Formats: sequence, structure tokens, C-alpha cells
Amino acid sequence: MRIHRLVAVASLARAVFCATSHQIPLPAGGGLVTPTAAFCPVSPDAAQVHETHNVIFDTWFPVQLFPIPDPIRWKEITQMAQGINDSMWYSISSPPGVLYSLLANLTNPVGCLPSPLVTALKAISDPAVITFLTTPGGLGALDYLGGITVFSALLKLPKEGGAIIAQLLREAYLTTTYGYAPLADLIATIDIPDPFLSDQDMPGWLAANTPTIVNKLKYDPLIGPQVTHVDGPIDYLIVGSGPAGSTLASQLQAGGKRVVLLERGPFVVWGSMTTMSYSKLMFKDDVATTPDNGILIRSGQTVGGGTSVNIDLAFSPSMDAIRAHIDKWIADGRFAPSSYYTHDAIDAAYSRIENIIRPYQVQFSEVNPDNLKLWDGALSIGIQPSLYALNRYPLGTSPSPVDSKKDAAVRMLYEPLRNKTNPLSVVPDVLVDEVIYENGVATGVRFTQQAPWKSAGNNTLIDPYKLGIPVGTQVSVFAKNVILSAGTLGTSRVLLNTANSYPELRTPNIGHGAVIHPSFPLIGRFATPVDMLKGLDSAVYVDQGLQKHFFLEAMTGLPAYGAILISGNGMDIYNGITGYDYSAGFGVALIDESSLDNQVVVGSDGEAQLKYELTESDKVFFRNGVVAAVNAMLGSGAKEVYIPTVENIFDSSTWNPMVATPITNSKQAANASNLQFIPNQTILTAAHLQAANRIGTVAQGAVFSPRHRLWTAKGTEVKNLYGMDSSIFPSSVGANPMQSLYTFAYILAQRLLSGDLKS
Repeated sequence: MRIHRLVAVASLARAVFCATSHQIPLPAGGGLVTPTAAFCPVSPDAAQVHETHNVIFDTWFPVQLFPIPDPIRWKEITQMAQGINDSMWYSISSPPGVLYSLLANLTNPVGCLPSPLVTALKAISDPAVITFLTTPGGLGALDYLGGITVFSALLKLPKEGGAIIAQLLREAYLTTTYGYAPLADLIATIDIPDPFLSDQDMPGWLAANTPTIVNKLKYDPLIGPQVTHVDGPIDYLIVGSGPAGSTLASQLQAGGKRVVLLERGPFVVWGSMTTMSYSKLMFKDDVATTPDNGILIRSGQTVGGGTSVNIDLAFSPSMDAIRAHIDKWIADGRFAPSSYYTHDAIDAAYSRIENIIRPYQVQFSEVNPDNLKLWDGALSIGIQPSLYALNRYPLGTSPSPVDSKKDAAVRMLYEPLRNKTNPLSVVPDVLVDEVIYENGVATGVRFTQQAPWKSAGNNTLIDPYKLGIPVGTQVSVFAKNVILSAGTLGTSRVLLNTANSYPELRTPNIGHGAVIHPSFPLIGRFATPVDMLKGLDSAVYVDQGLQKHFFLEAMTGLPAYGAILISGNGMDIYNGITGYDYSAGFGVALIDESSLDNQVVVGSDGEAQLKYELTESDKVFFRNGVVAAVNAMLGSGAKEVYIPTVENIFDSSTWNPMVATPITNSKQAANASNLQFIPNQTILTAAHLQAANRIGTVAQGAVFSPRHRLWTAKGTEVKNLYGMDSSIFPSSVGANPMQSLYTFAYILAQRLLSGDLKS
């Protein structure tokens, strides 16, 4: 079991590179070069590359230097570290992939690295950098201190491509070491819970809780091939099972419509595991980034979508920060007619959603020590904090011992699935490629069968309709109406592919204008234990959305995530993780503006890819939020605050990105206003992707009409092709969009059932 976990963790590092299409920015004239190009005409000897791997491993996990007084514990940690090192090398080199290419580049730097980066490195007079460039074996010929010096030099060179190489390797090695739970347990002295039910409890849970499937689908490999419904034509074919797709599917089925719901991700039996942030239930295994590696993009990819993997925040659409945005949309004619979107109409729709999901309001008595730090810190800087409502069971009341989420799948899909006369059909593990468009109408979609995720707990529904479609087969499904609810990434990909096949549907703003609510995490170190994993993880937030364009949120994470956020060298990170129980976390979420330059494209691998840069005005709001968060952390009693940046915010002549510089007072906190948010020098994450396929009129440059229908290139509506997910919002909704998605999808379902949207 231990060897299996080591190999699995090592494979994660490779996935960081193999699953994404990272590009290294070069100076003008250099274009963009992917690491897969490797730069190197002749790869160095594998033994030399192996030495480079060892130097990098020791740079980020210098176990021989760890001050561990207990010899038994020290021996156990060193043995685990060697096992991870060996397994990681095996994964990197068998067969060689993109990560191997990066190691080869650093083994023969002059021959392999891009010339602008080599030129910049040659201008550095440090002996270690000179040795790196001139000695056979490159980085692999250096000692521990030499490795630190080279990484420092690379991190200082973002424009030349050095920072992205350094950051990619840093993330891979730290995630691999600290992501191995037994090792992280020993270093952080915590007990990381298993996300799955125990082997003893799993069979009984699955027997009692696996949803009933009433099979009305069949697969014909000879005609099409295609999937059909045995009872007749499909009324609504819905792509994506997140909050919008699940709401539409359940409401339309309840209204007597024949509905098929297609989902790219797996169908996990609710309650059998902790699905929150589980990597196999996320887009690209939760290692997707922008092309410049500047922002980690997090998006759910499972039945239930984001509702199954997020932290369950439930912001009502009547909240001031959200209502202001919705009111503007309606005033601008983005949704029509406006009578469906009055305050009363939206409140009534959300009331119906509340009756289904049943979110609960957190009470102050439930606030754990981590969240209490944000509460006290906000008050210390003169801002009133608030308590979340959550889409989950109150603490200790869930029927499942490992999951308390009230996600869209269990709350909306399970009941219509078991309807014997008109069952909802939910097909997991299928990637919709494009809409089929004939004679001015949508007639269905084409999807590609994906390999199902087979978890260790065998808790997923694999081929629930016994269709037997071979992996990789492209299949057609036809329907009277198609609704795209695959989220900002998924719907953009489908629309872009469809526009390539059918130029009549190619409009200029598909995928453009994305907002993402980028988040800047920070960690506070306290003199007494905080125990951030104890109790309710999400309880407190600070709303500064309308006035200052940011929210502050309490944040928790496991040691692998904390290791990425702590700046400095391997010893700095180790010291931070050993103080894990003395740490608390905040996040600064920016309510960003829409810019048409920020767009979703289809990459060379056929996957959706987000290109994104902060606007200058957003940077101002973001800096203000970071300064406020640091001061709040200090005000709550933190002795040190770590922010995930190696930028020279202190304007120091001795700046060294490989030396941690925690903030200890408000005067230093003000230096956060010098942040430029440089990719690979500063770490950002994003999970609330919106506004890439905006709704509105042709004159507004919209992709979908005010009646949710796709615009054609001629400015006419496709009468039976609808959009309803976060991508259609004309801007940020102003906060976490989950409840607004439920609400707008409910309104659309009622309009479809009432006949309001008939031609």
C-alpha cells in the first residue's frame, strides 16, 4: 500500500506538466515556447539528469538538514523521503515527459535553455551560477547551496522565462513530498483524514445509497454511432450537471419532459467520500493553470459540478453585493423580459431553491479558532465580519460520516433518476465536443466516451446504463432542444468547436470577457496552537465587494497547499510546516472587472484554456485587499504573516527570492501595496469563472440573447440552443455565484415549461 501511494503521489508531479500546456514567455521576437519543445537538440545523459533531479529534490526537501531530535522519527522521515525521491524519478523518466525535459534543460543549460535566459544568467557573477553554466551536468553538479542560488537567479528572471521554470519545478517537488500524507503527518504532527469511507463501511453504504437507475437509453454502434431514448425523442439534452444543469434537469423532468443530462466527470455515490477539492473530481486533476502558470484554475468535473467540490458557500441573490450587479444587468436589458427578474421574482425563485437545497446559517458558537482569527482580525481594522450560510448539513448531523455537502446531485438528481415512468437519465464520463447544427436549428450533440475514474473505494457509477461504448468513440445524441450548462470552460470549448464546424455560429466574443475572482491566500503564524482543521472549516467572511471590490475569507488547507504558499527555500518551508498547528489562513478574493482580452480558447490538446491578465484597476483593488488582510491577520495576533510572493515588495538591494521574508508589523504590511502580481513570482488561484459567453443583445456584443438563445453570425437566434451557466453572466455576479446560478436556472426552467420561450 505504501509503495502504491508513493508512485501515485510521484505521478501527480508529472501530471502537473503532462496535463497542461505551459508556455514559457520569452522577450520580444522570441514568441512563446512550450517546455515540451525542450529547447535541447541533444538530451543530456540520463544519469546526469538524475543528478539534477536529486539536487532539486534536496533544494526543496533538504531532509538531511531537518532538526529532528528524535532519531526514530528522523529515520522514518528520511526513509520516506528517499522512497518518494526514487518513485518520483521513476515516474519522471519512465517514459520521459515534459518534467524530464525541464530537468534536461537545467542539466545542459547553455545548450538547452532559451538564449534570452542564458544571456541573462551569464550576466550574473555569482560563482554558483557560473558553475551551473560552465560545468558538465549543470545543476546536477552543484551542492545544496548552489541549487538554492540557481533557483534564486531563475525566479528573478520572469520575462526571460526563468521564473516559470523555477516555479513549475518548485510546485511539482513540494506537492509531491508534502502531498504524501504519512510524511506530511509526521512533519506537521497532524492526522490527515482519509477522504473515503473505511473498507468496512463502504459496501453497506453503497448498498443503501447508490441511486436507482431506470434504464431508458440504448447505444447503436452501427448507426451514427448514437445513443437514443427508448421512449421516443429527447425533449431536452443538457450538457453539464453543475448547479444550473442539475436545476434545469430536475425541473424539466418534473414538468413531464424527457431529459438526458451529460456529464464529463464521474458519478460518485454521495456520502461515500469527501468530494471537496478532491483532485480526481476537478478539471485536469486540479493542476490546470493559465498558459503562463500565473493562476491555478480550479473547476469541478463530476456529477454535481462545482457544488460537489467547493466549500458550500451560499450567498443569496438578494445580498446587496449581488443584487447591485443583477439590477444593472436587468436595467441594461441583458435578461428579458424584465418582469421575470424583479426583486420579488428572484426572491421567489430563490425561496424554491432554498426549499430544495436547505442551506443552513452558521452560528457564532460554531466558529473554530481559524475562522475566529478572521473575525477578530476584521474587527481590529474596523470592518464588521459576517457568518456564512452553507449548502451542507450542520456540523455533526450529516447521514454520512465523511461528507456533509448538500450538493446538486443528491438534492436534485437522485429522485428523478428513480422515476419509473419518466426517469431522468444522467450519463457520466462523456466529453461533449460540439453541438450538431442543421437547417438553422440544433439537433443534438457529439460526445467522446471517456475512460471512467475507478476509485480505490469502487464508489462511482461506471456505465450506469450499460451502453458499452468503447473509450475514445465519438457518439451522437439527438434532441429537440439543447442546453449548454458546462460552466465557463466547458461551454466555451463546446461553442468554439461548434463555431469551427458551423461558421454560421461563429460570433466574435465566444469565450471572451472572462472574470475569475482571483484569490490571494496568506498564512499567519501564532504563538499558540490554532488547530485549523478542527471543527467547521468555513464560517466567517468579510464583505467589501461593493465598496472596495474584494472579500476576505477564512481559509484552511493541508500541508501540501501550505508548502506552496510559504516563500523561501526548503528549510523555510519545512519550518513553516512544522508550525502547521500554529497557523491560520485567510484568502483575498477580488471581484474583478470583465476585459475582452481575458478569454477561453481551445488549446493544442483540445482542452479549454484560460488566458487572463489582471487589469491595472483590478491590481489597485487587489493590493488594497492584500494590505487589509495582512493587517487583519496581524490584528488577530499573528506574529508572522507569509504571503505567496517572491516579488521584491520591500525594494531591497539584497533581495533573494529563496529567503522567506514574513511580515511582522503594519509598516511592513504597507509594502504589499507594491505587489505587481507577476506570474510565477506571485501565486494566485481562481474558482469562480464567469462571463465568457455573455448574455445580452447583438449590439452589446453578447453570445446568447436575452432569452438565453445562441446568437448566430447574422444576428438571429438559434431557437432551440440555450445557455445557462456562469459563463452567460454579463459580469461578475459580485460574490460566490452558486446560489445565483441555481436561481437563474430555476427561472429559465419555468419559462421553458410555461411556453414563454416558444418562437
